[in-house]
Amino acid sequence: MKIVNHAMVTYHYKITDSEENQEIESTYDNAAQQYIHGITEVPKGLAEALVGKEKGDVFDIVLPPEKAYGLYNPEAAGRVPSKYVFLPGGRAVKGKLKPGTPVEVRTEHGMVEGSIIKQGLKNMDIDTNHKLAGKTLAYSIKILDVRDATSSELSAADSCNTGCGCC
Repeated sequence: MKIVNHAMVTYHYKITDSEENQEIESTYDNAAQQYIHGITEVPKGLAEALVGKEKGDVFDIVLPPEKAYGLYNPEAAGRVPSKYVFLPGGRAVKGKLKPGTPVEVRTEHGMVEGSIIKQGLKNMDIDTNHKLAGKTLAYSIKILDVRDATSSELSAADSCNTGCGCC
């Protein structure tokens, strides 16, 4: 079966920052990634490259920021009162956080993921850009399985819509 909309795709990947030739993450030593094509979010350029691929295919692709996690937006970084900043899972911040520590920021639109730039006494400088925004990424992909998603998988993924890619 070829990858088309509503196909459940299981694959391994390795992402490398193509400018620094540094591995960023990989699933090859862990559980493979799964997603439902056309429903569950993966970077736009990766989704486009996966169309028509099938079980056993192995390929490499380089994605510019616009096709990966977007351009870096300097306006997505700013100062936030500390009372609105939490550790992942809504846990209170206690003590000094190192730059780069993942956090969640309570906004009028709900919780937004970010990372610490600098922590002050009453405020924190937070960057809400995706950690891979602005990077040109090289992907190495191995398709392990392609099948029709079940109706329950489609229903669960359709109702998820968190953008986390975990559904």
